[in-house]
Amino acid sequence: MNCLFFDIASHQATFAVVLGEDVLAYLSVDDVVRDDQLPSFVEQVLEEAGITYEDLTNIACVIGPGGFTSLRVAVTYANVLADQLNIPLAGVNLADLYSAQCKDNDAVWIHSTKKTEVFVRGVQKKSDHWSWPEPAHLPLEEAIKTITSPAWCGELIEEHREQIKKKKIKKAKMIPIQNILSKFLKDLTYNKKQIVPWYGRNW
Repeated sequence: MNCLFFDIASHQATFAVVLGEDVLAYLSVDDVVRDDQLPSFVEQVLEEAGITYEDLTNIACVIGPGGFTSLRVAVTYANVLADQLNIPLAGVNLADLYSAQCKDNDAVWIHSTKKTEVFVRGVQKKSDHWSWPEPAHLPLEEAIKTITSPAWCGELIEEHREQIKKKKIKKAKMIPIQNILSKFLKDLTYNKKQIVPWYGRNW
C-alpha cells in the first residue's frame, strides 16, 4: 500500500507517504496551508518518497474537527485526487489520530472549537465516560466539571489550557506520529466514495 496522508486541520499541518511499515516521506508545516499550497506540499512528499501520483494506492486525510475552510479544502482535494487516480480513500477524525498517539490509557482528547465550547472523547472506550466513537460537543464549563481522567491530549486555545491546568489534569505523553502512522493507516477502512468534512455540529 502506497498511502498519501495529509492533515491541514491541525495547528501543525502534516504530510506523509507510507509504504507498508515504512514512512517513506514526512513533512510538518507550522502554518496554515492555503488551497494553492496544498498540491505543492503533496508533490514535495511524493518526490521525497521517490514515487508519483500514479504509484499511490490509497489516500487518507483528516476531515475534522478544524477550521471550516481548511476542512473543505482538504476534503475536496482528497476526493478529486482519489477520483482522478481511481483509488480508495479514508477520512480521519483528529480524535482517532490523537488516541493512536496517546501513551496514557486513561486520558481524554479535548479540542477547542469556540471560546466556550469543546469536543471531548476518551482516548479508549474504557477511559472516562464519553460517547464512543463520536466526540461529545460540550460547553467548556460542563466538560471541565465532569472530566474524571487524569490526563488529556488534543488542541486547546490558551484560555482552555488554563482551565484544564487549574483542575490539575496533566498533559498526556504522546508517541511521535511517524511511529504510529503506518499501523494507523493500515487499520483504516478505505472506500471509493467521497468523504465529507466533520464539523461536529450537524452543519
